[in-house]
Amino acid sequence: MSTHTSPTSGASARPGWWRQVLGTLKLRVVLVAMAAALVSGGVATVYLTHENIAVTGRLFAQKQADEVELVADMLNGRVEHLRGQLRVLGDDFNVGMMSNAPAVEAVLMSRPATRQVFDSVWVASLDGTPLASLSRSGPVDLPKDLAQQPYFRSAAEKLIPTVSPGRWSGEPMLSPVVLTFTQPLVDTHGPYGVIGGTVALHSPHLLSSAFTALGQFSTGVVVVDSNGNLLTSSDVTRVLKPALAEPGLGPVYAEWQLNGSTTAIEGLGRATDDFIVAMAGVPSAQWMVGRITSTDYAFGLLGKVQRRAWLIVGLIVGLAALLAALLVIWTLRPLTLLRNRAEVLLSGEGEQQANWPKAAGEIGDLVRVFQRVTRDRAAHRQSERRLLGEMQAILDHASVGIVVLRHGRFELVSAHMTKLLGYPQAALVGRRLARFAASANRAGEGDLPLAEIGRALRETGQFEGEASLRRADGSVFWAQLVGRSLDPADAAQGQIWIVSDVTADREARTQLSWSATHDSLTELVNRREFEARLTDALAKRTGAEVALMFVDLDHFKPINDTAGHAAGDEALKQIARALASQVRSADTVARLGGDEFAVLLPGCSLERAQSLAERICGAVRGLQLSFGGRQFQVSASVGVVVGDDGFATASAMLHAADMACYKAKAGGRDRVEVAGRIALAADNVVPLHRANAARH
Repeated sequence: MSTHTSPTSGASARPGWWRQVLGTLKLRVVLVAMAAALVSGGVATVYLTHENIAVTGRLFAQKQADEVELVADMLNGRVEHLRGQLRVLGDDFNVGMMSNAPAVEAVLMSRPATRQVFDSVWVASLDGTPLASLSRSGPVDLPKDLAQQPYFRSAAEKLIPTVSPGRWSGEPMLSPVVLTFTQPLVDTHGPYGVIGGTVALHSPHLLSSAFTALGQFSTGVVVVDSNGNLLTSSDVTRVLKPALAEPGLGPVYAEWQLNGSTTAIEGLGRATDDFIVAMAGVPSAQWMVGRITSTDYAFGLLGKVQRRAWLIVGLIVGLAALLAALLVIWTLRPLTLLRNRAEVLLSGEGEQQANWPKAAGEIGDLVRVFQRVTRDRAAHRQSERRLLGEMQAILDHASVGIVVLRHGRFELVSAHMTKLLGYPQAALVGRRLARFAASANRAGEGDLPLAEIGRALRETGQFEGEASLRRADGSVFWAQLVGRSLDPADAAQGQIWIVSDVTADREARTQLSWSATHDSLTELVNRREFEARLTDALAKRTGAEVALMFVDLDHFKPINDTAGHAAGDEALKQIARALASQVRSADTVARLGGDEFAVLLPGCSLERAQSLAERICGAVRGLQLSFGGRQFQVSASVGVVVGDDGFATASAMLHAADMACYKAKAGGRDRVEVAGRIALAADNVVPLHRANAARH
C-alpha cells in the first residue's frame, strides 16, 4: 500500500503529459457533447414538428377537459341543489303525519318553490304506501311496486339518499330520461317514511342549462350514471345502455373506473388513435360527464404528419442513443472500475480484495483521494466502535430507560428500557419508537404525538410529555418521555430519550379527577358537575332546546327508618341505574343530594322531555325493593322545564324545575309537572325549606 502512495513511486508511474491531456474526463465530455450536438442538430427540425403536433393534441385535450369539468361542476351543483330542496321539504314532516294523508298533501302544497324545480314530488310510508303526490299539473300516479324499487329501498332500508335514472311506465321509448330523487324521513327514533321527486334529465334545472356552456359542441357530450349506463347520447337508442359499448368512450371509461376516478370533478383528457375523450366526475350523483371527439376532426391532415414525424424521429434518436451509449461506455470505463472498487470498500471486504484502477487526469487524482479516505475511514470506525461500547456500558447501568434515536430508529438501548418494553436489546435496535405506540394505527388518546415531538425538537431542541406504549406481551403502560437533540442545530443527528413508567401516577390523577365530579354512592354526576354542564349547555344553545328534569323520590324515607341506611343506599343505587337506563348517551343524570336527582337533556323538545319523564316515573314505580324481608314501594315526582331566554342562568332553570317538582308532589305524587316558559309568579313560589319539608 505504501508503494502506491509514496511521492516517488506515484510520480514515476504517471503517464506522459500528452496522455494526461487526452485522458482527462473534461476533454472526453467535450468530445461527447460535440457529437451529441451534431446529432441533435440533424433531428432538431423533425423533433420540433413532432413537438408542435404533440402540444396541439395536449392543448386540445386539455381544453376539452376544462370544458367538461365546467359542465360536471355545474351539473354537480344542480344535483346538490335538488337534493337540498328535497331535504328542506323533508324537514317539514314528522312521524305523526304518516297517518294523516291530507296533512302530508298540505305540506307538499305549501312548498311551490320545490314543485317548480321537480316535475313531481311524493311522500310514502316505509312499506311503500303512497300518502300524497303532486306535480305541476296536479296529482300523479306512482308505481304500484314502489316498495320494490331500488331507489325506494335504498332510502327506506339503508337511509341513503339516491338519484336513480329511468323511464316511467307508459312513456314512449324515445322520451327523455327521468331522474328520481329520494330522501329518507328520519327522526330520533329512526326512519318513518320516504320523500321523493322526479325531474327530467334535460330540464332547465339540470342538463339543458349546463350544456349551454359548451355551445355547438354539446352534441358530443354524454352522461354516464353510477351503474355505467348512458343517460345521454347522440344516438337516442343508446340511452340507458352500457357506456363500455359506446364508440370511442368504452376503453377510456374502463380505465377511468379502474383508477377509481368516477367521483372526482377534475377533468381528465385521453387521446387514442381515433378519438380524444375528456371526462369529469359528478360526485353528488356518482356520474361521469364525457365528450368524445374524433381525431380526424381535431387534427385533420396533422395526423399523417405526426405519424411520419414519429417514424423519422425514432430512427434518428435510436442511432444517436446508440452512438452516445458507446461513447459514454468508452469514456467512463476507468470511472466504472473506481466505482466497483469503492463498492468493495463499502461492503467491508477490505482493501486487498480489489485492485485500484490505473488512470491519468482527474480519475487518477480521484483514486489517490479514495485511498486516503479508506485509511481515515478505517480509523474512524475503530474509534466509533470503542465509543459505542463505552456508551452502551453506561446505559446498561442506568436506573431509567434510555434510548438514542437516529432517523427515528433505535440505535442504542439501555438495559432498563428493554425491561420496560419486554423485548431483548437485539430486537429493539433498528426499530422505530412509533411502533410501540399503544394505538399505532388509529388516532386517539395515548398515541405518540409525533407531530408535536418533531415541532418541539426543531424549535427548541427538546420535548417532554406523556404517551402510552405497548409491551411485547400486549400490555399498555404510560411513559414519561424526555427528549433532547444530540445537536440542537441539526435534528438529523438524532436524539437521546429518557423513558420512565408513570402509569401509577396517571391512575391516581384520573381517580382524583373522577371523584371530584361524581357521587361516590351512585356513581352519577354530582351537583357541582351537573350545574357546570347545565351552564355550559345554556351557553352553547343556538336555537336548540335544552330540557331539564328535577326528580324527587316519594315514600323513600320509610326505607331508611325501617330497613336502615345501608338499605337506603342500595335502593338509591338501583334507582340511579333505572334513571340512567332511560336516557341517551348525550344526556346527563345526576344525584343532587339525598333522594333528589336531575336529568339534563340537550337538544330535546318539551314533548320528548314529557314522554321521557313519564317513562322515568314508570321505571321507578316498577322497581322491586326488598330489604329485611319487607317490600317497599317507591315512586317519583318529576318537574320538567325547557330552557329558553327566560332562564339566563343554570340556578334559575334548576329552581324552576324544582318548583315544578314541588307542584307534582302537591298534586298527588308519582306524576309529572311541566313548568311554564314564563317565570313563575310570586304567589306560586314556595320557599325551598317549605317545599322540601312537604316532599317527605
